[in-house]
Parts: sequence; structure tokens; C-alpha cells
Amino acid sequence: MNSSISNFFTLWAIRFGRLAHLLPLLAMALFLGSNPELRAQNGFTFTYDTNQTGITITGYTGAGGAVTIPAKLNGLPVTRIGDYSFSHRSAMTQITLPDSLTTIGVYAFYGCRGLTQIAFPESLTSIGK
Repeated sequence: MNSSISNFFTLWAIRFGRLAHLLPLLAMALFLGSNPELRAQNGFTFTYDTNQTGITITGYTGAGGAVTIPAKLNGLPVTRIGDYSFSHRSAMTQITLPDSLTTIGVYAFYGCRGLTQIAFPESLTSIGK
């Protein structure tokens, strides 16, 4: 974490009470938790949201071609593809979805004109428009 940010929070915490030692940790958690990005083992980049039970893919910034969504990110199962997550990624030619996936949001693959192959896992219970 940037030392000037850390120093700011430490000085602020000292001025405002007993929780001084916790505020730099809170600031770091907020900094690391905002719009996380992961480069998966296969080299593709996904953005995602995390909750207690799983991961929602919120975006893709990779080059295209054959894309594989991993079954787990940060130890949690990938359970959802969010609304518009892959929209207008015309360079994508195929996508492999994990068996952990239960939901595909609305327009998740809208405008993916190059997409020719997608296999839906049996775990899928909901597909948006």
C-alpha cells in the first residue's frame, strides 16, 4: 500500500481514538477489495465480485480466442456470470464454462459476433436474455 496513504490513515486514527492500529488494515482491505482483477492461469483477465458463497464474473479484458472461465478464483467457486460481462467481445471464438456455474446474467454475451461455441454445464439453473 502507498506509504503516504498509510501514513494519512495512521495519523487520522491516532487523532480519533483507540482503533488507531486497525485503520491502516481497513484502508488496505478497501484498497485491495475495490474492483479486483485476476489473471487466470491460462492468461485471460477477468474482473469479479466476491461474496461469502462464490464469485461473479463481472468483466473480461483479455484478447479473445478460446476463453476458459476457471472453476475457482481465490478459493471460491465461480457461480455467476454477471450482466453484460462479456458483451461486445467479438474476438472471442469459444467459451468454456465451469461446472460450478449456476447463473448467466442478462446480455452476458451480447454482441459477441465471433463466438461460435459454448457448452452449458448441467449446474446452470438460470440464463438471462
